[in-house]
Amino acid sequence: MEYSVRLRKLPSGNSIYLIDYLDENGRRVRRSTGCRNKRELEVFLSDLEYQQKQKELNNRRIKFSVYSNGFFNDSGTIVSRWKNHGKVLKKKTLTGYRAILNNYLLPWFADSYLDEIDAKALDVHLQVALKKNR
Repeated sequence: MEYSVRLRKLPSGNSIYLIDYLDENGRRVRRSTGCRNKRELEVFLSDLEYQQKQKELNNRRIKFSVYSNGFFNDSGTIVSRWKNHGKVLKKKTLTGYRAILNNYLLPWFADSYLDEIDAKALDVHLQVALKKNR
């Protein structure tokens, strides 16, 4: 993100930094940084750059709910792979797998990104579930 920083003198005698940048739609945006000295401005700009990088990473990441959509459907990715290897599952088994996915995993991890889900995250959710007697 390209931006420019300007120092503005206020009528009270204080000064404040403003930032000008182009948003996603190409419109020019000017807003106050809330910073009164260069040290605060450097921290603000480093946070702004970090947020921009994180936003770009999040656009490329996949959420668990999108990834698991159609796992155990008849034409889903997992079932079709099992069929290619000659493994035939009964309808009752697929229904049970779908129930576990819908009742446990999706409520816990639906809004989580795939790279955030690890053994530690699963263990935390299981401990919470045990406390609730689930």
